[in-house]
Amino acid sequence: MLKKVGAVGGAIAIALCWPFATGQIGEQIYLDTVGKYENPYLTISSESYDRGYLNSDAVSRIEIKEDWKSVFDEEGLPTVWYVHHKVSHGFMGVTSTSELVLNEDLQPVADKLWGRRGLADQFYNDHGIDT
Repeated sequence: MLKKVGAVGGAIAIALCWPFATGQIGEQIYLDTVGKYENPYLTISSESYDRGYLNSDAVSRIEIKEDWKSVFDEEGLPTVWYVHHKVSHGFMGVTSTSELVLNEDLQPVADKLWGRRGLADQFYNDHGIDT
């Protein structure tokens, strides 16, 4: 009887800890992806990553590299953009939805570039971590 109680208790403990493990995996995927990104036109960095039990919030900063900033400035376009990531991690793996952050200064630019309805500003990713 004691073995069964111990087995059930162990299974419950693992199930309760699993979102912490997948959350750490999701954070590492994000930081590795941002850290390894190479592009001749822009840089991406992590502004923040706030990991919770079942969900996390991250913010990425996208900045146009110095060689191209003058081109964007001439067109009146911003040279820095932010993307907010809502990351879900739990028993079934890690998924994320990313949304371009548009403040009052950027909204008119987005309207001009992508129209009033705007760019489809949310992107969904399933990182396929088998649990």
